[in-house]
Amino acid sequence: MRILKKDGGIFSLAGLYDTWVDPEGKKISTCTIITTDPNSLMADIHNRMPVM
Repeated sequence: MRILKKDGGIFSLAGLYDTWVDPEGKKISTCTIITTDPNSLMADIHNRMPVM
């Protein structure tokens, strides 16, 4: 699915990003998108949606 705003503009998603160092000294970058229950527009598509 590709979800767009009606006006074609951009939108932001809530997320977390971190870079940490493992025991061997290797840097590892991780990220995640925070999700929530879907609103009425997204409920027919999926049981979760990104927090905007």
